[in-house]
Amino acid sequence: KMTNLKVIDLRFNNLNELNPLIFQLPNLELIDLADNPIEVLPKEIINAPKLRYISIKGTKISEEHIVQLRKEKPDLDISIY
Repeated sequence: KMTNLKVIDLRFNNLNELNPLIFQLPNLELIDLADNPIEVLPKEIINAPKLRYISIKGTKISEEHIVQLRKEKPDLDISIY
């Protein structure tokens, strides 16, 4: 198990989707998804207890999706630049 994992760097991996199980990691604080063609984040992201930062720079995630995520998880710092 990777229960102590705090940071995941998935930049430049040509990801189209993300396995929702990643957000079950109890100590995950930061995930970097920059420069992937991903369009949607799994709804399970709001259940990640310690997630505080996500980079989605260079992804295809819509502004509407970002606005919704900010409403549902206001303590999450979302980097889009």
